[in-house]
Parts: sequence; structure tokens; C-alpha cells
Amino acid sequence: MALHYIPDLIYDGGLAGIGELINNLLLKMGSLERGQIIEVIFNDPSARENLQAWCRVQNFTILDKKDFGSTSYYFIKKC
Repeated sequence: MALHYIPDLIYDGGLAGIGELINNLLLKMGSLERGQIIEVIFNDPSARENLQAWCRVQNFTILDKKDFGSTSYYFIKKC
């Protein structure tokens, strides 16, 4: 059974590169409480691995991720 997450915040990074994506995401995560979820949408396939590594370093949990061509949807929980 697939889980469906309801995000507390949605951030559409669009065509932002990994540097801009991470900077903006860090600001967005600052507004969330522990346990809240952000949905991150981005269109840079090369950012996928970097975002996963960044989440590990920041102690954020990737609950789910879906990739459709060059567009990715990540559900990240602030721990």
C-alpha cells in the first residue's frame, strides 16, 4: 500500500540548480516545526543525489520521492 503525505509547505524550485535549490530549501525548512513535511518539486535531475546527501547531513528525512522524467517530487520531514 502506497503512503500519501500531506505537506505542510510546498516549495517549487523549478529550474533552480542545486546551489539555489539548497539555499531556498534551507530558508523554507527554517519556517517548519519538527515533524512537519515539505514537498519539494524541482526540474534538475543532477540535483537528486545532492539533495539526498544534503538531507542526510541536515538530519532531514526523505519520506518519499518520485521522479517523472526531469521533474522530481520529494517529501521531506524536518526532524
